[in-house]
Amino acid sequence: MGKLVLFLVLAFALGGAMLSASHNALGLEGTRGRRAAQGNLLARDISSTAQSMIVNAMLDDDGFQPSLNISELEYAGGRADIEYTVSPERDTADVVVTSLEGGSVHRVHSRYAWDDVDFPSPVWLDVPYATGSFHRNTQINGGTEALNVAFDRRKFDDLRLGNLVNLTNMRTALSTQVAGTSGSTRGVSVPLDWDRVLEDLNVEDAEELYYTALNAMNATDVTLTGAQTITNTRTYGTAGSPKIVHVNGNLTVNSGGRITGTGALIVTGTFAVNTGGVLDWDGLVIIHSEADYLPIVLNGTVTVDGALVVDQQGAPPGGHLDVTVLRDLAGTWAQPYGNRTGSPWTVYGNFPWFQHTHRFDLTPSTAPRGKKVFFRRYNNTTWTNSANWPHEVETSLLSTLQGIGTTQQVYLEFARPEMHGLARWDLNINGQPNRFGMVRNGFGDFAAGPSTPHRSQPFRVDQLKDLSVDIRSLRMLQPLFDESGCREWPHCVGNDRNRSGALTLRVKRADNHRTMYEAAMYWHLRPDEVNAHLEEERAWRLRIESGQAFGTRLTTGANVRLNYAMEPIRLIGQRLNFDGQEIHNVGQWAQHWDAREIGGGYAGGSNPDNGDGTVTICHTRGRGSSGTMTAQLHALPSHLAHGDYLGACRAGGGRGGSGGSGG
Repeated sequence: MGKLVLFLVLAFALGGAMLSASHNALGLEGTRGRRAAQGNLLARDISSTAQSMIVNAMLDDDGFQPSLNISELEYAGGRADIEYTVSPERDTADVVVTSLEGGSVHRVHSRYAWDDVDFPSPVWLDVPYATGSFHRNTQINGGTEALNVAFDRRKFDDLRLGNLVNLTNMRTALSTQVAGTSGSTRGVSVPLDWDRVLEDLNVEDAEELYYTALNAMNATDVTLTGAQTITNTRTYGTAGSPKIVHVNGNLTVNSGGRITGTGALIVTGTFAVNTGGVLDWDGLVIIHSEADYLPIVLNGTVTVDGALVVDQQGAPPGGHLDVTVLRDLAGTWAQPYGNRTGSPWTVYGNFPWFQHTHRFDLTPSTAPRGKKVFFRRYNNTTWTNSANWPHEVETSLLSTLQGIGTTQQVYLEFARPEMHGLARWDLNINGQPNRFGMVRNGFGDFAAGPSTPHRSQPFRVDQLKDLSVDIRSLRMLQPLFDESGCREWPHCVGNDRNRSGALTLRVKRADNHRTMYEAAMYWHLRPDEVNAHLEEERAWRLRIESGQAFGTRLTTGANVRLNYAMEPIRLIGQRLNFDGQEIHNVGQWAQHWDAREIGGGYAGGSNPDNGDGTVTICHTRGRGSSGTMTAQLHALPSHLAHGDYLGACRAGGGRGGSGGSGG
């Protein structure tokens, strides 16, 4: 609201300044006998300035004012008559300004539409899968629009869960739970046009909202590190000063505990308000988790006026991670697989890679094992110490960097980040802060530039302390199963310069931008592993359908009130870069009558109004008869349109000029 009002106040100030300048400049013209021309321009300027003044006056917090106490305005001898009407919903308003100056009449009809900030829902679930158990006295209220719980299905689709579980069944089960509560929200919506839904928030999804809120924190906000169990009263923020509170760990409010406040409450972990605990929050409650299963238990007294947002980055099990390494220290890449000199695989024959690890999550010769690839992990002050390179056997990065030269400047690059596997990267360059982020979002503030978010800034080889890529979801990597387009995919990856579409981490020289190293990461199954994978999926599917193994599980008790309320969302939204309330001019129509055209018994160049909002006109009655009368200024255009003219009737009833003209 603040940005909008500022814009309109400026528009009014500028309009008034322009009107004054026009009046002063044309005053000189008036001394030269240009009174009619002066009236024409000033009549238009008065209408424009009056429009700006009226737009300011008609704004309310949640729509247009139902009525105005302004019906006319005077300025430097001119007059403007104002008509104002508003729709019953207060989302459309019409303003008609009729101005009179120097005998000229100008009429402007403008129509405005109110555009409030939109938020998806009282409960926004940006999760891969959701189940719920709601007490019948729970209230989820979707505001005047009766918004449903909103489920963002994009993670469901990205994870290819449609092959495992039925989205329609999930939605039906969750909608049945919602419909059994006592609030106005009666079901679950699955919007498809999230770009439009999130347009006013300037984010792409709930994860971006989570990071936007964290980045907006300042010294007056609150960070609680580690799991928190609340047994006393905590108050954060007011309507006049909303706060961002980040609990970087699980949050539990037990009996006797109470959290109240205004702003954004962010929980990175699980969230529970147990019986006897209280949460009373105005604004946004944002729950973020990277666990495969996220329980949210609200059995205490919970009132959220604003919205509850859940962002879960979980991923189902299944399959294995393969890592195929290719390199060419000359950077020429005469063959797609590079140069195999020094490859341990040459002992077994010529294979199209430098190094390859099948089932990386199980195979590494030394711990740690899993889907996190440690290219380097700082553990010893000696740069080449093997403790710093726990996966060197699988990645060959140390030997590659030594071949490049430890004083050489290099940079990192993610190729094909759309096959990101929900991966998180961690990077530590000596003398700089630790950095981390999601592969799909690029290197953040360490990116080379806005147009190259997936390319890092350069650094010296021997300044690298930590580098890892943690694959969270195999299903969001490129799936490469043998005999599905290729008999043995590692061979096809090595022989394809595009790495068969797999996510690839590259190391490039900064001086000539040549690629020295590539590590392709993808979801791979051999034919003999498929049956075991299918059995694993079957058992997993049975567990998640009962809400036990995967996704978000929301449980609410009898004293839970989740109320969609835009005012507290708008308050914290000013800090989160949400759009403000806006109005749009959706139509404008103008008419103008020149003083020299109106004619009649009026001597152009001075105002013919009577000083009380009325004007004297000669009204034609038909059959050649006419009579002098007064009319309201706003009614003057309709009189002029059918042949009346300004001033008293002349002897004989004739006009002194032509009829009115539109414009």
